[in-house]
Formats: sequence, structure tokens, C-alpha cells
Amino acid sequence: VADATTGAWRTYRGLWRAHQQNQELEVQLVAARSEIQQLSERALEAERLRGLLEFKQHYPFQTVAAEVIAASPGEDTQADYIDKGRDAGLTPDLAVITPAGAVGKIIAVFPYSSQVMLITDPSSGAGALLEQTRLQGVLKGTSKHFCELNYVMNEDAVPVGEVVLTSGLDQIYPKGLPIGRVVEV
Repeated sequence: VADATTGAWRTYRGLWRAHQQNQELEVQLVAARSEIQQLSERALEAERLRGLLEFKQHYPFQTVAAEVIAASPGEDTQADYIDKGRDAGLTPDLAVITPAGAVGKIIAVFPYSSQVMLITDPSSGAGALLEQTRLQGVLKGTSKHFCELNYVMNEDAVPVGEVVLTSGLDQIYPKGLPIGRVVEV
């Protein structure tokens, strides 16, 4: 009876230790997953910064790096707010660009932030040309996260898939920045 009781007690203590170790391992697993998530975010940030540095080296115009700090909550407007303003020398009607292309223009400047109207906003417009065919038009936002290329001659064929670039004729966006791709004619 004593041996059976001792054996049962040892088994119980072993199970209790295993349970405690399991709980400790679960806590360590949660911490490790959190650390992996943080490291992944840092790696993505480093990749974005590397892209910005390469972008700055390839384009001759002066740029100011900024981060998006807020987005407009309205459905009718497509606007973001960035963390640079008058203090960084920004003024209205400056183009806002990323390594992927033009995204909008500054419409309001505050001391330490600016409001950016996205190119997809119905009030926006940009001079545009097609990369291969060199057809020109005016890009207008549609508020559905898309844009339309207007004022292209009816007899001109516009191929689906062609890249749309800024033409520079609006005197806001520098010439040659990507602003989209034709998805429907």
C-alpha cells in the first residue's frame, strides 16, 4: 500500500510539474511570437526605407520623407495626413510620391503636418500619358479607388495593361512617374 501511495504521489507531482512547465512554455511561445512579429515589422520598415533611399538617388528632384499619420474617414474624399508641414518647407500643390509612383498632392499645410488629396479623389486630376503608345489625357479620380483617363481621342487604341505615367503638363507631378495601369477600356 505504501509503495502504491508513493508511486501515485510521484506520478501526481510529475504531472503537476509537467503542467507547470507546459504553462511556462505557452508564455514563452506567446512572447516568441510577439518578438517575431516585431522583427518582421522592423524588416519590412527597413525594406521600405531602402526603397526610399534608392528612389531618392534615381530622381533628380528634391524630396522630403514623410509618414502617413492619419486617413480621412469620409467615403467621398480620399485624403491622408502626413507628418511634415510648414516646418519642413512644404507648400500646397506639391506632389506626393512614393517609389511606386505618384499618389497625390498636398492641399493644406499646417505647422507640423499636411493634408494630401489622393489621386483617386474625384476632385483630383493629373496630366497623364501612356508609356508605350504615348497617348495623352487627363487622369481623374473616381472615388472608388480607381481613376479614369479622359480626353483620349476615340480613334486611338488604348491597350489594356499599359502603364500610365505622369506627363508633367499639369506642372504639379514630375514627368514619367507611374500612376496606374489600364484595366478596362
